[in-house]
Amino acid sequence: LPICLLVVSPVFQDSVSLVMADILTLLVGVLLVGTLARFCRQRTRAAFLAAGALCLACLMIKGTGVCLIPALFLAPLILGYASVLRRRYLWASVVLLAAAGLGWYLMFNPSLATIGKWAGAGLGNQHNIGSVGQLAGYGAVALAVAGFFLTLPQRQPMAIASAAVLFSIVGSSFFLGAMNEPRHWIMALPPLLLLSLACLRAVWELRSAFRVPATVLAAGLLLALFPWQWHRQKPVGYQKIAPVIRYPARLMVAGSNGWEEGSWIVMGSLREPRPSSLFVRATKVLSRSGWTGDHYRLLATTPVAVEATLDRFGIETVVLDAHQERAHVFPDFALLRETVSQNPVWRQCARSGGLSVYQRRTPLQRIPDRLRIDLGFSIGRVITEHRPAEDGN
Repeated sequence: LPICLLVVSPVFQDSVSLVMADILTLLVGVLLVGTLARFCRQRTRAAFLAAGALCLACLMIKGTGVCLIPALFLAPLILGYASVLRRRYLWASVVLLAAAGLGWYLMFNPSLATIGKWAGAGLGNQHNIGSVGQLAGYGAVALAVAGFFLTLPQRQPMAIASAAVLFSIVGSSFFLGAMNEPRHWIMALPPLLLLSLACLRAVWELRSAFRVPATVLAAGLLLALFPWQWHRQKPVGYQKIAPVIRYPARLMVAGSNGWEEGSWIVMGSLREPRPSSLFVRATKVLSRSGWTGDHYRLLATTPVAVEATLDRFGIETVVLDAHQERAHVFPDFALLRETVSQNPVWRQCARSGGLSVYQRRTPLQRIPDRLRIDLGFSIGRVITEHRPAEDGN
């Protein structure tokens, strides 16, 4: 039952359809639950060190893997084996784990403050907790809590390991703004379902005449509140729009939700045998924000300012992606759409569903400025356009 529910859960289906690292963190989460369960049964150093190695692997795969580290402490505490916290190998392994993980991210940016911004570290992330109910429904959450208390007296290894991992992720989410998306919670799905199953088993094993109806009621609660969904990928219209774009291009792409920009950059890059075009994300040039969307502000606040930005960087083509437009769109997207749709300098040359392509009626007669993108709020760097002819290579 847990495997079936995991496969049909929305977060699993969405993660499988994306080329992201979340599905790998799910695998590590499953292995960590099994390894911590082995530690609870055997109480060996090897099992604990293996659990620490899995935490390090998850941390190197994705930064949200830091949410698993507290499970190394919670498992012994729930087990009632707190004396292990005085063992040198525990603290030595945790220190090595933290040093290796920190060193891995310092390779990409030598600023601890910037790394903290990547993760959205800090208080005020209580809203992230709502993502737990989106994993398998609030019925599963209720059964998981009940399963923890029902199995706690027996100190069942699998239930203890599942509770340690689940509580670790939930607790860490209060301090990590990066846990603001359901797909980042996929590590919590296996322990959540395992604790729900432990609850059903505990209710079934009750010595009571009402155990059968109680089990049926609990299972019905789990299934009735489960977020059933059949995920199907539908054509957006990229294939119809792409041939209209002339390459090499200086192109700006804007998505109504921001994340659509990446799809166009990948598609455009794959259509070129050698990199020769410039693809500009509107969320990086017309606005500025932190890694998790905080501190958002417009850099071009009027259509006139937007047009000046397009002229300065020699943008010849604008792609607007609103195939999943909501009531609230990014302000930079709204301004860019207003600019190109009402300015006679631009003409719409293609449209497919929520996708639109605009091109200049006449090419610019000036050499565009070199593009510079200030990513100080996110990765702590300034990215500058590379021009081989001018740079001498």
